[in-house]
Amino acid sequence: MVSTAWQGIVAPAKTPAPIVERLSRELVAIVSSDEVRQKMARLYFQPIGSAPSGLAHLMRSEVERWGKVVRKTGATAD
Repeated sequence: MVSTAWQGIVAPAKTPAPIVERLSRELVAIVSSDEVRQKMARLYFQPIGSAPSGLAHLMRSEVERWGKVVRKTGATAD
């Protein structure tokens, strides 16, 4: 079994596209800076800045992947 942890930043539904795009550009710039990359590496993070569509794709694939596990095992969150 392979499992990885990931984190993302999301905005409320129906946030105007120009705001989402600006936030994305700013966050990618921050995560791409040497200072932030070095700090994150010390915490064992591998920073990946991507477009909102990249995070959306990851989230959908994780729901599909882990949904199968939950349905098959009957796992619950307590």
